[in-house]
Amino acid sequence: MRARQDGGLSAEQTIADSVMASPQGTVPARVWPVWPAIVLVAVYLLIASAYALVVPSWEAPDEPAHFAYVREIATAHTLPVDHPGALGEEHQPPLYYLISAVITLPADLGAPEGAFHGNPRFIWAGRGGMEVNAALHPTDETFPFRGQALGLRLAREGSVLMGAGTVIFIVLTGWEIFPTCPWIGLLAGILAAFNPQFLFVAGSVNNDNLVTLLATGASWQMIRLLHRPERMRSWGAVGLWIAGIVLTKLTGLWTGLVAGLLLLGIAWSRRSLALLVRGAGALLATVGPAVLLWSGRNLLLYHDPIGWMMDPQHLRAGPLTGSELVEMLRTQFRSFWGLFGWMDVPAPRWFDIAVTAITALSVAGLGVFVARGGIGRLTRGQRSALGLLALGALTGEAGILGTVVRGCNATCYQGRLLFPTLGALTLFLALGLVALLPRRAAPVLVGVLGLALPSVALYLLAAVIRPAYSIVPLPKWRLWLAPERTAVTFGQMFRLESYQAELTPDGHQLVVQLLWRADRHPDFDYSVAVHLIDADGVLRAQKDQAPGADRGYPPTNWFAGDLVADEHRIALPPDLPDGEYRLRISVYNWQNGRVLPSAGDGASPNGTVILGTVLQKQDGHWQIFESNG
Repeated sequence: MRARQDGGLSAEQTIADSVMASPQGTVPARVWPVWPAIVLVAVYLLIASAYALVVPSWEAPDEPAHFAYVREIATAHTLPVDHPGALGEEHQPPLYYLISAVITLPADLGAPEGAFHGNPRFIWAGRGGMEVNAALHPTDETFPFRGQALGLRLAREGSVLMGAGTVIFIVLTGWEIFPTCPWIGLLAGILAAFNPQFLFVAGSVNNDNLVTLLATGASWQMIRLLHRPERMRSWGAVGLWIAGIVLTKLTGLWTGLVAGLLLLGIAWSRRSLALLVRGAGALLATVGPAVLLWSGRNLLLYHDPIGWMMDPQHLRAGPLTGSELVEMLRTQFRSFWGLFGWMDVPAPRWFDIAVTAITALSVAGLGVFVARGGIGRLTRGQRSALGLLALGALTGEAGILGTVVRGCNATCYQGRLLFPTLGALTLFLALGLVALLPRRAAPVLVGVLGLALPSVALYLLAAVIRPAYSIVPLPKWRLWLAPERTAVTFGQMFRLESYQAELTPDGHQLVVQLLWRADRHPDFDYSVAVHLIDADGVLRAQKDQAPGADRGYPPTNWFAGDLVADEHRIALPPDLPDGEYRLRISVYNWQNGRVLPSAGDGASPNGTVILGTVLQKQDGHWQIFESNG
């Protein structure tokens, strides 16, 4: 072994020497850093759960349709039926939704709280809108969660756990291939766990999460099988993974092709027809029932074994052109790493440049590794394992490309559709990056990216994703912090929950903060009048406005239970005489002047309410205090 002058080893020696088998062909002793892997998974769980909690309901691709499937199972105790032209997920196999229905058992999915309300101004709603919000977000979908809001959060957390399983199997796959070089498996796990797009999807209700876990587990199982392919229970285990995929989503079916080619290759190399027959029997015994179960149902219902009635809106008008192919690959790459929401919230340009640079460096590292004979230094088993990963990645992409060629439009350009091949892609990325470095630098790279990538993922959540959504109604927990609580209602529609008044630093304006809750859906965009009156009830200053209208959320947009903050700035006339002043509130129809009747503390027969705030002007200076009477 030729040492480098700096005391390290060349890239191809580093990797090859770490995976070399003994002369007898046995696998080297495993050196697996379990505690770093546990920390990796724990940090992933924290960040993915943050994504699941912070991203507003329904703002992940197709989440309303996925949750509707779960809700149908939970409430009607049956699988939904697809209909031609429907924009739902009824055509999907049921395994993910059955698991999610069990996870959501603590929630009452038949309750209306947190139900999906489509936004007519959504950019993809077809009405000329330009908002990224796919949904309107009333207060009832916020913490503390109830009804469908609780069910959605529970189902999201189930997806988070599926993502954790994916990360674990990626790390284990790396350790299986490179048993004494754990940095490759750990680095692949980091690249997967803290990919912001993976976190975004893992924090949503989407069957991509389960098919990604199952496809990653199937790849791991096939690589383990290389050690003892004559064991039929190993082929049966591979079949169980594939059966789960058959019952989850078609984007993972490339695993079946890879398993079949693997069996053919091993049987051919060993010249063993018996191995081929027995292995095929083990696979069919486990995969066959799932195929018959799902395809049989589809044949009975739709006369189609797949049961996918592709909606015409998802079809291209003509054949795939070269420019469309380039656009597909570009969009696929961007949305594999960071194109959030319904493909309408992009990551910053610097992030795109960073992940492009990481990918380019990895490709360069793989080129260096191959050019210097690194592949030849690997054992036959390791070469077979890498070949399996490469075949899986290529067949997964070929399946997506085939769908696009057959006519699917930009809907099929989404990078998340490649997530079933996430294990292969991140392991090759990790291998390429490690191949560029001397042996001693690999742990440093793992440490640097292990700190940088989670930080970037949290930054994108806090500074890019959450601020992209314009949400006016406040969460329910804001009531816990509300000052000066009241018990006043107007017209059985508006409830004044709290108020607060304060002077601006220059003393020229009075800022009145009102917190409204809708007892029911308002039938008009009523205005709120905030009047400053003197001790004789004479109006001295005022500010009228429809609450929420300044932020595009007037009362007719409110849902029952919405909490809406309403700020009134009243200019204080400088010539007001010294004395005490009060605040008078009313709600009225600005078209006909009709004042809604009021009820509660401080209410009067004419519909006005006197607040407890007392303003006192003395020697030209204002003071505010609360009166008990």
